[in-house]
Amino acid sequence: MASRNSLRWIVWGVLALLLQSTVAFSGTRVQEVFDGDTILLEDGRTIRYLGVNAPEAASELRPAQPFAEAAAAWNRNMVLGKTVRLEMDVEERDEYGRTLAYVYLPDGTFVNQAILAAGLAQYFPYTLNMKHAGMLIDAQRGAMKSGAGLWRNWSEKPGLYIGNRRSLRFHTADCPFGRKTSVRNRKDFHRMWDAYWEGYFPCKQCLPERGLTARP
Repeated sequence: MASRNSLRWIVWGVLALLLQSTVAFSGTRVQEVFDGDTILLEDGRTIRYLGVNAPEAASELRPAQPFAEAAAAWNRNMVLGKTVRLEMDVEERDEYGRTLAYVYLPDGTFVNQAILAAGLAQYFPYTLNMKHAGMLIDAQRGAMKSGAGLWRNWSEKPGLYIGNRRSLRFHTADCPFGRKTSVRNRKDFHRMWDAYWEGYFPCKQCLPERGLTARP
């Protein structure tokens, strides 16, 4: 009788663990993938991946950036039609009303990290949302070292770039925003590569192409 009761408790324990993991994952299915860093869920929410900036698709104003379609295709293959779990940070929405989130698949894949590791996006620091900054920067560094995607055949001319420790952006030497950087917050780089390695992102005003020099 004792062994039968023990078996019963084991069975109940396993069922409880399965139920707990199911409840913990309770997510929403991905209905549409817009590009490498933005998706639409079945519940109507548009999700912007935190810490990730994928190349821009073509628009009426500009051609597609290098690897834009590759990033979108990767994202579709990774999440489209699948149930995802969201993890939030300090800021829940961006200026466009999109939900900012870390996205996970049922098998535990951290999608934000995975696309950076594949070299199909660049780390984009949100200064208030730094929960997984170290993990995301490491993923980008791995792609840089292996020459994956955007980092393939990287080439650039050395120059002076002004990094701002507070905003985590870097600027060209003649950028008015860069020149306003205080001595306390200033960090100089002589290659964009080094700025990216440290987790900085280029200023949209003086580096509108965001330093994308690689080509497929």
